[in-house]
This record gives sequence, structure tokens and C-alpha cells, in this order.
Amino acid sequence: SGMTATGVGQEKNPFLAPRAYVLVFQGGESLLSRLMEFASLARIQSGSVSVCIGDVENVKLSDGSKTTKLKGPRMICSASGNVSQYGCRIVASVVNSSGLSCVGEVCVHPFSDHLVIIDASSS
Repeated sequence: SGMTATGVGQEKNPFLAPRAYVLVFQGGESLLSRLMEFASLARIQSGSVSVCIGDVENVKLSDGSKTTKLKGPRMICSASGNVSQYGCRIVASVVNSSGLSCVGEVCVHPFSDHLVIIDASSS
């Protein structure tokens, strides 16, 4: 796997379960499937994506009524959403090299990016 995960705060006390994780994805990986895989392994019942930076290529975004495939490279301006071992939804704003932006729910895209997931679950 090309993804790395680091529990924030574990360096001070490795016996405590981390409440925040930094995930680093390698190019070509699918965001949604890797998030679901990680949430299942970490047993995250309710969490949120609070930071997302990086680049995407040929991203698919949905506005709820239609899905649009944006060709070419895009930079992620912002992204947030919910994640658990049962599912995830991410909404992102992306911009191309001309400055044109698009916002929508992420459907599928491979990319290289960094994420912070805050685990808000009670167990």
C-alpha cells in the first residue's frame, strides 16, 4: 500500500488511541476506497475530514443531480466531509491552471494528497 498513516499525539503517549490521523496518499490511489479501508482498520465510527491538500487529475464531482468529469490536472483548494467504517462523503473545491474552479461531492479520482481525519467516535 502506498498510504501512510500517523496518529497525531501518539509520539507523547503511544498507549493512547489517537483522535486525529494524518494520511498521505500516493499518486494513482482512489481517495474514497482508501479512506474506507483506513476507517475500517482504525474502527472509526464517526469522523471528519478537516484538511485536504494536493493535486487531482480527471476528478469526478457531483452536484447531486449530475456527475461531471473534469479533465486534466486540478489543485484542491479545500475539502471536507464525513468518514466512518460504514461510508464516507467528501465535498471538494478544485481549480485548474486558468483559475476556473468547480465544487462538488467527490465521486472518484486517483491523486496524491494529504488528509487529516479527526476521529470523533466515542469508542
